Parts: sequence; structure tokens; C-alpha cells
Amino acid sequence: MIVGALVVVLFVASLALALAVGRDLHLAPDELDDLKLGAELHDIGKLAIPDAILLKPGPLTPEERAIVANIARYHRKGPPDASHPGYRELHKEARGKVRGLSGILRIADALDREHKQKIESARAAMDRAAGRVTLFLRGEGDRELEEWAVRAKGSLWRDEYDLDVEIAKAEVGA
Repeated sequence: MIVGALVVVLFVASLALALAVGRDLHLAPDELDDLKLGAELHDIGKLAIPDAILLKPGPLTPEERAIVANIARYHRKGPPDASHPGYRELHKEARGKVRGLSGILRIADALDREHKQKIESARAAMDRAAGRVTLFLRGEGDRELEEWAVRAKGSLWRDEYDLDVEIAKAEVGA
């Protein structure tokens, strides 16, 4: 079970990076690192690792740990909220980073909604003039639930980047 959960975590991490790397978002290297760490930790609770290990001081600075923890927290349901202590304590630039990277991670997480790795790869094409990013997905099987989840979880992405998320029609054999 632990190995399976780790495979899912690494799969979602790779999807999150596929959505961001080399695209028009122009993420800085440290933002890509934060996104990767947030993606790797987003389902960590399923592994039942105690806080004493997860919160152990390491190579990350306290601010970096707070950013990564907030990205992992907000990738699911509610958006970041200034009334939440962990988020409120971040400076303005860090809060913006959390909002943007959480939005990306929500989309990546939606692409593995059932944890069955139906989506093998993802490519994103931005059209800022049209106000949209189009996702080109490759994978096997019915992915209707994943496509629904992308539409349902796209609001933080839209709010932060002012771009709608669309999914390209599946190509034959894709």
C-alpha cells in the first residue's frame, strides 16, 4: 500500500510539473521546486507519517516549509483564506505563490482523480489573448471523471492566472 501511494504521489508531481515547466507562466526555479514539493506531499497523510517526522527541520527554511505546507493544504477544497493562521502569516509574495501553485496542483490532482493513472502525460498550451490554457492529455480508458474534476477544480487557477482551463478532444489512440 505504501508503494502504491508513493507511485500516485510521484505521478501527480510529474503532472504538476508538466503543466508548469516551459510554459507561459514563467515560474521561477524556486517556484518550480515549491510546486514539486507540494505535489510530492499532497497525499502524504495517506501514509500516516507522524508530524514529528514531517515537520522535522531540514534543508528548507521555515518560510519555505510554510509555503510548501500551504500548497499541500490548499490544493484540495477551499481556497487560501487570510483568516487561516498559517496562510495569514506569510508575506504577500509568498501568499501569491501559494495561490498560484495550489491552483496548478489542483489541476494536476484532478487529472488523477481515481488514482488509476489514466492520464499518462499532459501538455499545456496557453493562449493569453483568448484567456485560456488547453490541456492535451494522453492516456488509456475513459477519463470523463478526470475531465469533470479539472473543470470543477479550475476556479483557483482561473482566479490566479485569469485563464480558463479547457481539455482538447482526445485524439484517436490517445
